[in-house]
Amino acid sequence: MTAPDIVLVGLGNPGDEYQGTRHNLGYEVVDLLTSRHSRRTPYMKHRAWLMPVEIGGRDVLLVKPLTFMNSSGHSVREVLDACDLAPEAAWIVVDDYNIPLGALRIRLRGSDGGHNGIASVIESLSTREFPRFRLGIGSAPGRMPTIKYVLGRFRREEKKEAEALVAHAADAVAYAARDGLTQAMSRFNRTLAVEPD
Repeated sequence: MTAPDIVLVGLGNPGDEYQGTRHNLGYEVVDLLTSRHSRRTPYMKHRAWLMPVEIGGRDVLLVKPLTFMNSSGHSVREVLDACDLAPEAAWIVVDDYNIPLGALRIRLRGSDGGHNGIASVIESLSTREFPRFRLGIGSAPGRMPTIKYVLGRFRREEKKEAEALVAHAADAVAYAARDGLTQAMSRFNRTLAVEPD
């Protein structure tokens, strides 16, 4: 495999039963970037869905791990090893219930924040030093268990914000590929992707 400049990894769970769930926003960002930047057919390798594209003048490998969320790091490690890339080349796109719905937070490093997918990546890469694009889904209402909430689908009144957030994150990835992560943080980190009426 020719080494890309960036390995852009959207975290999620494979299978129709998980499509459209809050936990699969990472997959949705990868799907949107694929539709914007490629007409080719993806391929499967390293326990992942892979699509090489060019974004912002850089070679980017779009990745959707197929190992299920809690084991995402195994696939990420395999892809980086195959490309002979360091952990910081992996940009992870992930949902985050600690952030309000519609918010995007780009960070260069950090803890797992209670997210099992990020925890798996940290464990597999033996470092916290990799960028992540955190898409806010808001917290579970009332006493609803967090796992039930993140594996649920957006309510009708939330869908517009969720779709705008996915587009906002895809724009942020493209901008970061061209102008750098620090510049993207200044431009795209904000509270709401859709302003209230």
